[in-house]
Amino acid sequence: MKRLSARPAVLFMAWLALVASVVTAQADSGIFFGNSHLFIRSAQQGFNDWHNSYPWSMAELNGDLYVGTGRVEVTSSIMTFTGGMMGGSLPPLHDDTPPLLSDFLAFTPTGIVVTDAAKYEAWRQGSRAEIWRLRWGRWQRVYQARFVPSLLRAADGTYPYEAAEIMGFRAMTAFREKDGTRALYAALGGFSFAVSPPLILRSTDGKNWMPVATPPAMGRETRALGVHSGRLYVGVGGQSVAGPSVPAAVWSSDDPSNPASWTKVLDLAAADPTNTNVLSIASFNGRVYAGTENATGFQVWRSTVEDPIGSADWTRIVTGGAGASGNAWAGTMLPFKGHLYVGSMSVPGLTGSPTAFKGFDLIRIGIDDKWDLVIGDPRAGILPLSGQASGFGNPFHLYCWSLVPYRGRLYLGTFDAATFMRLAKESGAPMPAPPGMTQAQFDAILSKAGGGLYWSADGVQWNEVMQNGFGDWYNYGLRNMIVHRGVLWVGLSNPFYGLEVWAGVAYQ
Repeated sequence: MKRLSARPAVLFMAWLALVASVVTAQADSGIFFGNSHLFIRSAQQGFNDWHNSYPWSMAELNGDLYVGTGRVEVTSSIMTFTGGMMGGSLPPLHDDTPPLLSDFLAFTPTGIVVTDAAKYEAWRQGSRAEIWRLRWGRWQRVYQARFVPSLLRAADGTYPYEAAEIMGFRAMTAFREKDGTRALYAALGGFSFAVSPPLILRSTDGKNWMPVATPPAMGRETRALGVHSGRLYVGVGGQSVAGPSVPAAVWSSDDPSNPASWTKVLDLAAADPTNTNVLSIASFNGRVYAGTENATGFQVWRSTVEDPIGSADWTRIVTGGAGASGNAWAGTMLPFKGHLYVGSMSVPGLTGSPTAFKGFDLIRIGIDDKWDLVIGDPRAGILPLSGQASGFGNPFHLYCWSLVPYRGRLYLGTFDAATFMRLAKESGAPMPAPPGMTQAQFDAILSKAGGGLYWSADGVQWNEVMQNGFGDWYNYGLRNMIVHRGVLWVGLSNPFYGLEVWAGVAYQ
């Protein structure tokens, strides 16, 4: 670390003291320096349970930090249906690595049948989603999902099996209600085999959580919560593993605890049925913005009024993945210095071959609805403002997975599929360079596998903090970031042996 002048040194030591005071007495002492940043690892791996593999959601309420987890069982399920990047399975790094759904379930026209009760039980035991709270320097579990009656049928036609009511919390946000009460809303993601899982939980104290009564048409899972003009917005859509298909839509309420208050304010199934889900919601320039999933490239929709009440109050401002059909998902949206930034997610197999990897793009939208390409490969005469190619030149940086403003800068976290490639190589599998890349280039990418962190002062020119999962390439993505008590908190996904949470400061 280079020598600091007196004043910056004093400021840095003050920041360091602040980090130390709020991180946790339970921290396991990991430290990482990167490009004028210091990070300290907070909490034990996976909160001492490796099944907590994803920090799917992070939020703040009344001065406390909350993390909603996603369980590794969700990942094993995803691998079942997508084939994954490792031939359909996660590497068995643990004796209790959950089996794939295909190992113990049969999906029949008459329902989902358990074919191996013992394997299902092994899978079920690790499937309950959790919420953790950081208060006064200590992490505490404040919620664990229940086991409840399930949709799973036995071969004899009975329904004897229980399932985790919630397997993950993909979205979480604080919301000030009509009477002034501040509450935390946590939304189910990842699917559930429960008969009737809640879509959203609510808490005013962070300890007691109650289900929110939402219309059945909103479905069983969501990735997108947003707050705008005194209303809570929820994006829905997609095909659930255990439930019916839900048309892409945006719902809102000014009184979320009242089921009669929920209104469908954007019906994308009617406006443009090529959109299959709503993955991100943001408030910008007095309007609501919604980013979609679309196999022909994501779309961005903007409300034409401050408080939309129906589809007529929206207009489409970005189509076709901003000129790149491989940008299937508008996964992240965040206002920064007069623009709305939208980060894409590329999903191999959705828009092309399962092995056709494409790095993420980043665009920014102005108040005039015009967009600029900030990071991405040139297209149709459009050049990236940053001069950076898709995924910062790495095709395995599939996702712009998180965005957050911190100390006047914009921070960006990535998901890196190269973790799977490196794992395969180190397991002895032949891993030749993909087409268009030399072996030396490929090996260099594998040597830096793991989620990456970058920052920009102006939203255009970017600086690398790190691109190796804070020194652990099994940390394959920076799933979430939040600023809490003046410190940048980063949640990393690791389905191999548990999520990590890091707290850091920039000292320049």
